[in-house]
Amino acid sequence: MIKEVDTDGNNTVEWNEFCTMMHNIRNGKGSAAMATVVKKAQKMFNIEGAGGSTHAFSEDEKNAFTHHLNNCLKDDPDLSDKLPMDIESMALFEQCGDGLLMCKLINMVEEGTIDERALNKKKGMNVYQKTENQNLCINAAKTIGCQVINVGAADLIEGRPILILGLVWQIIKLQLTHSISLKDCPELVLLLEDGEELDDLLKLSAEDILLRWFNYHLKNSGSARRVNNFGSDLKDSECYSILLNQIAKCGLANASDPLAKAGQVIANANGMGVESFIEPKSIVAGNKKLNLGFCAQIFNTNHGLVISEVRDPTA
Repeated sequence: MIKEVDTDGNNTVEWNEFCTMMHNIRNGKGSAAMATVVKKAQKMFNIEGAGGSTHAFSEDEKNAFTHHLNNCLKDDPDLSDKLPMDIESMALFEQCGDGLLMCKLINMVEEGTIDERALNKKKGMNVYQKTENQNLCINAAKTIGCQVINVGAADLIEGRPILILGLVWQIIKLQLTHSISLKDCPELVLLLEDGEELDDLLKLSAEDILLRWFNYHLKNSGSARRVNNFGSDLKDSECYSILLNQIAKCGLANASDPLAKAGQVIANANGMGVESFIEPKSIVAGNKKLNLGFCAQIFNTNHGLVISEVRDPTA
């Protein structure tokens, strides 16, 4: 990448070379490799922490999580003054400060995890009421399987972005994947491979089941493509396009531009009832969290698995 901008070939990047590089990137003329790095950095927020340390978080993930909360909690009367949040703003961190929003989200994973009668719901809560809510949130998050380490009520009340995004993502992930199991979806037996028993399938994580489900439909389509991860294997949107065509007869995405093709995939998913929170750029960038969430949303809306009844012809 240095060679791409090191015009005098001295193995260093001088100020004038750097300025030329940035000018070209901003005008769409930058080299592919360096432009990708610069654009990725521009999408990250740097937050100053204790001792002058900095932590970065993704704007795309913050926007996506905000969008998801707006969708799934929009009808809750206790949150009418909080939702909808402006997706492009930092409202997520402010609105999570009193604990009510995350407690409601936890109860969407497992209803009744938090007894809502114990929640403080009035506007203008004092710090003690917020602390009570946040303690309920932290303890309940642990109960449903979240990893909550070195996170206290004061951190969440303060609205620390890294901690809030980390916890919110864990809860959203559990919410979207908790039904991906044999108990809730017995059709998953179709994913058993030769020589496997049900116990083998039960040992798989929800993420591994999703990948196997994805590949099941790719195989049935006759495609040679397979997905082994929720990142690079999905960047070109081709596998998504085949998956949606298989389970919902959506037209194949045929745009030549990667962003446009990803946009077609999302539009097809929305057309079959998926309330997606992923954006085309996140698919093209291979964002593993958002792709995992998108795959889970597709599965939960229409998994396309059908167990055909087999009759004995001699009966």
